[in-house]
Amino acid sequence: MTSGYGGPSPIVRGAVAVDLHKLNKIIEVNEKLAYALVEPGVSFFDLYEYIKERNMKLWISCPALGWGSVIGNSLDRGWGYTPNGDNCSHICGMEVVLADGTILRTGMGQLEDAKCWQLFKNGYGPGFDGLFNQSNFGIVVKMVLTNRA
Repeated sequence: MTSGYGGPSPIVRGAVAVDLHKLNKIIEVNEKLAYALVEPGVSFFDLYEYIKERNMKLWISCPALGWGSVIGNSLDRGWGYTPNGDNCSHICGMEVVLADGTILRTGMGQLEDAKCWQLFKNGYGPGFDGLFNQSNFGIVVKMVLTNRA
């Protein structure tokens, strides 16, 4: 199990831990526009290997725990070891499953068939991505990370 600043065990009676490590697809990495669309089980090592195997001219900002989740680190307001190390500030949209099963997209992903979900960080309408940082309001199952802070 990939964990962030917390541990793999719930600390409150009745709480549940959800293991998302099998949601580990790197859906898209765009070298020209410098973004990655990943699932929560993708580690920094996975993303690094993907970029390296394809000889892309991209550089990830890996934290000390390179085996940790890219999404988990970003949602925990984690940092990497580069000048662009504030991974949370590079979130450019999420796909979230809410408690009632509703699937919600943030950013430009809110628009049906949006072609610029991965490119425009501020999105359409009210911004509420921060609701999912260090919270339990939903389960983030996809995230776009971009080089634009």
